[in-house]
Amino acid sequence: MQFFLCDCAVNTTTREQVRVANLAYQKATNDLVDSGIYDTRNDFTVVRQPFMEHMEVPTTSTGATDFSYFAPDCFHFSAKGHEAAAVELWNNMMEKVGQKGTLWNLADTLKCPSTGDGYIYTSKNS
Repeated sequence: MQFFLCDCAVNTTTREQVRVANLAYQKATNDLVDSGIYDTRNDFTVVRQPFMEHMEVPTTSTGATDFSYFAPDCFHFSAKGHEAAAVELWNNMMEKVGQKGTLWNLADTLKCPSTGDGYIYTSKNS
């Protein structure tokens, strides 16, 4: 069932369409956040956390798509996928704006905040 539902993302004939649509969505989101519309207050902002921007679909040791990171609909994460994404999201929040990683590294572990900084970075304090 999962392969049937996930076919558009892993099938070589449709994968490029999914990639192009994903890049267009990322660009629109980036343009909105980078417009500065959310940087007008001292008590609220929006910061892009681009840890999945250049993500490759996880694979098994044989090179096949590792569906264990995804729910049956292939759009949502499984518990394993949520755990990996949470680590990368946290680590992105510990990196300064403009220096954030864009690759989802499944081997990463949680990073601690930098000594002396003590906050999550935004465009106003990076």
